Amino acid sequence: MRTYFWTVYSLGLRLNEGLHLQVGDIDAARGLVHIHRGKGAKDRYITLPTSTLLMLREYWVTHRNKRWLFPADGRNHTLAKKGVSVAKTPMSEAAVQGAMKLITTKIDFGKKSQSPHVAAFLCHPLTRSWRELEIHPTGSRS
Repeated sequence: MRTYFWTVYSLGLRLNEGLHLQVGDIDAARGLVHIHRGKGAKDRYITLPTSTLLMLREYWVTHRNKRWLFPADGRNHTLAKKGVSVAKTPMSEAAVQGAMKLITTKIDFGKKSQSPHVAAFLCHPLTRSWRELEIHPTGSRS
């Protein structure tokens, strides 16, 4: 799930855009990701950070699904022989929302409903560094 959250955060994607990323959407040579049918049913290309590409490659090796970057898993989507995912659908929204709820409960985030800013907080090490050093993004100390 960490790879999913990092991908969505680093590319600035909506939940469903991240879930529906396919292997063929990644153009590593050009450093681009093709987003299909985004907001307003429009396609767009987004710059792919090297750190995200490396993380996606590491994650893909764990499931090797031929279509989905984030395939469904569980009872009906078990791994076939040789560790290749046979899932025909992407991971569900409920799986992501459940993971987010679990994470925010464990860190006692304190809010019932979560915004995309929670994902940013969980993913961005610089944010945590500011907090640990008690330095605000403006450079002033608290």
